[in-house]
Amino acid sequence: MHGSCDAARRRVLARWVGLPLAPAGCRFPRDPEGTLGDVESSGTVRVGVLDSEPWASWTGDAPTGVEPALVVAFAGPLGARPAWRHWRDGNLHEALEEGALDLLVGGLVDDDPWKDRLALTRPYLEIAWVAADAEGRPLASLDGVAVAAPPGTPLPARIEAAGGRAVAPGDAEARAAARRAWLVPPDRLDDAAILATERHVVAVRQGENAWLLRLERFLRDLDRDSLRRQLAATGA
Repeated sequence: MHGSCDAARRRVLARWVGLPLAPAGCRFPRDPEGTLGDVESSGTVRVGVLDSEPWASWTGDAPTGVEPALVVAFAGPLGARPAWRHWRDGNLHEALEEGALDLLVGGLVDDDPWKDRLALTRPYLEIAWVAADAEGRPLASLDGVAVAAPPGTPLPARIEAAGGRAVAPGDAEARAAARRAWLVPPDRLDDAAILATERHVVAVRQGENAWLLRLERFLRDLDRDSLRRQLAATGA
């Protein structure tokens, strides 16, 4: 009996000895292109910023908005500062795919057309667009209501479909008298007419998994209530 047990142990040991071992100090996940290490060593994170208020917009040489502020907060503990790239400089999605950028922000959502060519974070915030009166109370119906929606969003079509009238961005007088489109947490609405629900993400280059994980950890720990208050305060 003991002999058979010893032989079995030797066979198991032989299998283990034959397994390939990971090199000492090898870290997983890894960045094939070394993005995280490059950012930490260079002190620079290259960020493409799309115009998409209130998430991000350009004022002079630097972007403003919720997501550029998040990038600054993310880069600080890495000992890095953002080097911003404007959307007018070219196709930022393509630049990220080719490795010319480290991050892409600016109102990206989880169904972005480039989702199969870039790596998107998990949605860090879900927000609903609703129309509200002057006191910020969401409207239950948009029938016959003029609503001023931010440009560059799908909201004008949604407003029309809900029976309202979308006011053109250039019609300043009409916009001043119109209801406004507001961003609010969808789980805090009762009978509001929700125009759209968005799940917001940040994009990185595919395969840079250590970099993506570091970003995911940062986004996971965000104060979402504070973010929602910032967004709700912007209106449209």
